[in-house]
Amino acid sequence: MGQTIRVLLVVSSPLVLKALERMVGGSSDVEVVGVARRGREALEMMSTLRPQLLCIDDAMPVMDGLELTREVMRAQPCPILVLSSSQEMERRLALLEAGALDCIERPDMGAAPDTANAQQFVTRLKMISRVPVIGRRPSGQPIVASAPSPSKPMRALSALARPILTSARATLPTPKTGNRIVAIGASTGGPIALMTILSALPANFPHPIMCVQHVSRGFLAGLVSWLDGGCNLRVAVAEAGQRANAGTVLFPPEDHHMEVGTNGRIRLTTGPPRDGHRPSATVLFESVAQSYGSRATAVLLTGMGADGASGLCTVHEAGGDTIAQDEASCVVFGMPRVAIERGGARHILAPEDITRRLLLLCQNREKSV
Repeated sequence: MGQTIRVLLVVSSPLVLKALERMVGGSSDVEVVGVARRGREALEMMSTLRPQLLCIDDAMPVMDGLELTREVMRAQPCPILVLSSSQEMERRLALLEAGALDCIERPDMGAAPDTANAQQFVTRLKMISRVPVIGRRPSGQPIVASAPSPSKPMRALSALARPILTSARATLPTPKTGNRIVAIGASTGGPIALMTILSALPANFPHPIMCVQHVSRGFLAGLVSWLDGGCNLRVAVAEAGQRANAGTVLFPPEDHHMEVGTNGRIRLTTGPPRDGHRPSATVLFESVAQSYGSRATAVLLTGMGADGASGLCTVHEAGGDTIAQDEASCVVFGMPRVAIERGGARHILAPEDITRRLLLLCQNREKSV
C-alpha cells in the first residue's frame, strides 16, 4: 500500500464538503487532515497540519480561491487543486498562473456517489500531491499579461518569437494540402504553453494543427474561445469527417479521441481511454504517424502522467519530427520526461523555441536544422 496523502479541504459550503467527503471516504490513499471554512483559517492550519495537498473551493467568502492560492504560493508553497463551477477560461488561467496545479469542475452536490468518478478524483489528488512546487511573488510578472477578447486578439509576442514571425510572414509558401501536419499534446499547464506557441504563428501557417489538451468536463469551450481570440489562426472544435486544413487549429470534442486519415479527414471515436485519457495524445500521434509518416511533427507539452509518450515514439520511428517541452518551462515535467526517457524526442525545447521550430517548417528548412 502506498503512502497516504494528507489533504486539507478548504470549503465553506457544507454541501460541497459533503460531496468531497463522499468521494474520498472510501479511499485508504487519502486522509483528510482538516477542514477550513475560510482562507485565513486555512493558512493558519497549514503550519500545524502540514498537508501534502490543498483542495480549495474557489467560491469562498472574503478570500476566494484565487486570493488564497496566491497567498499560499507566496508564504507556504503547497500543491493546490481548485474546484470551480466557472467555465470562464480567464478565471482558470488566473488560478493556474497563481500557482494552482489544476482546476476542475466542482462535484455535483446532489448526485449519488459514483465509484468511477470518486476513483478518478482520488487518482488526481495523488498525482498532484507528488508535484514539486515553488513559491510565487504576489503579483509580479504574469506569463500571459491579460486574457484576450475575440474582438482584440493578442498581438504581443515574446521577444524571442517576434523576429522569426516577421521574417516567416514574408517567406511563407502557398499552403499545400496534405504537405505536413502538426500534432500537439498537453495536460497540466498546457493552456499557457499552447497560447505561447500558437499566438506566435501567422494566419497563413501552411500546415494544419491538431491538439489534444486534457481539460475537465465543461472547460473545453472556454479554452477554444480563449485561444481563438488570442491567435492569428482559427481555433475550433473538430467535427467528424472535417478536413484538417492549413490555418486551422482543431481540438477534439470532450470525451472523444481524435485521429486523422491519409485523406486529411478527421475521425472522432469513443474508444477506450489510452494512457488513462480520452481524448489521448497517444491516439492522435499514432494516427498522424500512420497517415503522414515523415511529414508529421508531434509536440508533447507539460503534463502529469505519460499520455503522448509512446505516441511520440511512434512518430519518431515513422521518421517524423518530434519535440518535447523542456523541464525548466514545464509546470509538470511528467509527459515530456517519459517521452524523453523513452528516446522519442528529437528536440527538447521551451515553448518559444518550439514556435521557432514550427516556423522552420514554413521555410522548408527542416532538413537543414
